Amino acid sequence: TTKKKKKNDIKIRADMSKYSNEDEVWDDIDRAIREEHGNDAECPWACSVIRLQTDVINCVSLDKLFRMSSRPLASARARRLISLHVSGCRDKAIGFGRDLASSMANLPMLREFSAVGTNLGKAFITRFAHVAYSVRKLEILKLSANKMAEDNDACEALMNAIENLQSVKVLDLSQNYLGERGVRAVCEGMIKRRRRPIDQFGKRPEALKVLNISHDSIGNNGAFALASMFKAFPDEVSEKLDVSFNGIFEQGATALAEAMCSQTPDMPSLRTFRRDLDFRCNSIGFEGACMLAKCLDGTRSMNLSNNAIKDAGLKMLAKHLKTNFTVTHFEARGNDITSDGAFYLADCLSENSTLLEISLDSNRLDNRAAIDLAENLSSNRATRLSFLDLARNDIEDEGGKRLADFVASNASIARLSLSSNRLSAKGTRACEDVAGLRIDVNWQK
Repeated sequence: TTKKKKKNDIKIRADMSKYSNEDEVWDDIDRAIREEHGNDAECPWACSVIRLQTDVINCVSLDKLFRMSSRPLASARARRLISLHVSGCRDKAIGFGRDLASSMANLPMLREFSAVGTNLGKAFITRFAHVAYSVRKLEILKLSANKMAEDNDACEALMNAIENLQSVKVLDLSQNYLGERGVRAVCEGMIKRRRRPIDQFGKRPEALKVLNISHDSIGNNGAFALASMFKAFPDEVSEKLDVSFNGIFEQGATALAEAMCSQTPDMPSLRTFRRDLDFRCNSIGFEGACMLAKCLDGTRSMNLSNNAIKDAGLKMLAKHLKTNFTVTHFEARGNDITSDGAFYLADCLSENSTLLEISLDSNRLDNRAAIDLAENLSSNRATRLSFLDLARNDIEDEGGKRLADFVASNASIARLSLSSNRLSAKGTRACEDVAGLRIDVNWQK
């Protein structure tokens, strides 16, 4: 075990391949805590469990570890555990998922649980659905790459688990291949959770802040399910929504955007939200871009890379960005955008003073686009743009030089990327002479 001091908490990293029983683990835990807090059983601590040898007969059971009552201080220590991270579980482990979920019933102070890439599967989520209500303080739940939606029973268990979570604010279910069936279970669980009556402590479940369901193959039908959730509770997922790599097309993106823009009379203005929206690597097209443009008022960052929005889509987004006061980061890489689309973004940048970072990497921008961007940015004395990514386009020496001149004359921009464009060796040197280390003009292999 190793420890790292952070304020009054102690972090312990336990390599379970070193132990043959639970007592050996507690020996190291107690030793680490005594070094930091003496014999204080009430100190908060966090544990990172790695390389669980669950195929060995004398393996350590986390369920037994956290409910040991015969060992002095063990139960008290378990009750003060605030963070548990599990990694390294083998695929052929039998019963580990159920054992892990059972152990969480003995951790009333647990605030963060992470088990990424451990293939916990149906056994874990089925058992966790029964113990989720006892983990009342759990705020962060990360279950990426765990095969959580194997069949209908697993999906129902997933829905029940989410419904029973009282305090969760961050939910990561990425790379679980949820599909339409799984994401519908997630949304139904979240709706039921919000509709629960006030509990015995006078509390009602709060809205989720972060939801990550990237790489889950949800498609349009999954987007429709998310839209239904937002229509029921528009304040759900108020900080970040990640639906990247999901095969969402125009219809799904349109429905989702319309739902996120919906408001109820008792709901604060969309401008009070600061959502990060990640729609990378879908196929939302022009119609999807048009609807998402209407969501910009409640958005902090928007990533629409690889979505085939093209010039027409960028034109609509630029129109709304021109008077927007919330978006600070905007990405539209790999969208087949030409100088025609860049013209409208350049016009937007002549007035926008909120954007900090823009990426148009891997499009078809040429000298005309570079000149338009340089001229409009130079005319905007209030611009706060600090990073402009134009890598992997068709910009040549003239356009590069105009952009370098803008960088040299503007103190706000810290980085301009023109790597892998069509600058000659002479043009590259000229840009570097003018803008120095703030410009990247190297060719990337």
